Amino acid sequence: MSALRRIMPAALMVMLLAALWLGAAVPANELLALPDTTCLRYFTHTFSLQQLQEMEKSEGEGEQPLPFSAFTQLDSQPVKSVLYGRSAQADILLFYGDLRQIIQAGMPETGFVSSADAGGCALDRETAFALWGSDRVIGEKLIFEEKEYTVRAIFDAPGGTVAIPISSEMGHTLSAISLGAADGQGAQLLAERFYERHGLPAPDVLSTGGWHRTLARFFCLLPALPLIYILLAGMVREIWGMRETPVLCALWSLLTLAVVIALLLISGVRLSFPQSLVPTRWSDFEFWSRLLRGFAANLRSTLLAPVLAPDRAVGAVLVRLLLCSLGALMDMCALLALCRRRRERG
Repeated sequence: MSALRRIMPAALMVMLLAALWLGAAVPANELLALPDTTCLRYFTHTFSLQQLQEMEKSEGEGEQPLPFSAFTQLDSQPVKSVLYGRSAQADILLFYGDLRQIIQAGMPETGFVSSADAGGCALDRETAFALWGSDRVIGEKLIFEEKEYTVRAIFDAPGGTVAIPISSEMGHTLSAISLGAADGQGAQLLAERFYERHGLPAPDVLSTGGWHRTLARFFCLLPALPLIYILLAGMVREIWGMRETPVLCALWSLLTLAVVIALLLISGVRLSFPQSLVPTRWSDFEFWSRLLRGFAANLRSTLLAPVLAPDRAVGAVLVRLLLCSLGALMDMCALLALCRRRRERG
C-alpha cells in the first residue's frame, strides 16, 4: 500500500499530462490543416457583386488564375426562425465565392460553402440553439432582411455568426478579399500583383496565412521543452567533461548536433530568412528605414482592424491550443520536480 501511495501522485500527473497533451494536439492539427490564404481588408473601399464577377472572369482568362473570395461583416443583425418565430442577434457574414476560404477553422467537410446557392446559408451552433434549440437544423429556414434562407451547414465559431451569399437585390458591398495560395510565390508579392492587376488600391490591412502552422508546432511541442533542455544540457555537460579527450569530445559534439537536427526535423521547423528582408546592399539605410516604417504601419493597422468572424474562429482554436499546451507544460515541470525530489531523497 505504501508503494502504491508513493507512485500514485506521479501516475496521476502522467495521466493528466497525456490528456492535456492530446488536448493540445487536436487544435494543433486543426491549425496545421488550415490553407494558406492572404486577406486584403479595406476600410474605405468596397466591391459590388458586379465588380467581383468581372474580377473572377478576368482571373479565369489569365494563365494562372488565382482563386479568391470576398466578404464583409454586418454586426448584430436580427435573424428569425421560420419554424418557431424565435429571433436572435448575429453577425451577418455576407460573402462571395468559397466560404471555406473565408472561415478557415470550424467549417464542416460537407455542406453549403459556395455563393452559387443564393438561397442557402450557414450558421454557427450557438445561433442554431438560440433559434431552434438544437444544432440539427440542416434544411431549416431563417429570415434575414425579409428573405428566407435554408440552412445548409453548421460550423463551429464563438459568438453568433450567419454566413449568407451576397445577391444583387441586397444593396450591400463587400470590403475584404481572401486570396488562395499559389505554389512558389510569396504571399506579399501575390497580393500586390493581384490588386495591381485589377486596378485596386493597396489594402489598409494585409494579413497572410502560414503563421498558424508555426504557432501550432511551437505550442504542441512546448510541453516537451523541459525534457529537451535536460537532454541537451546533459550532453553539453558530457562534452565539457571530455574536453581533455579530443576524440570523445568530438564524437559527443557530433552526436549533440545530430540530436538537434533530428529535433528540428521532427518539429517541422525550417530555418530560413525571408528574401524580402535582404537588401541589395547592407549599408542601404533607406531600405531599413522603409522596412521599419512599413512594419510599424502594418502592425498599427492590424491592431486597429476590427475582429471579424473568421478571426474569432481561428482565435478560438488558438485559445484551446494555448490552454492545453500551458497546462501540459506546468504538469511536465511539476512531474520533473517530483522525480528530482525523490531521487535526491534516495
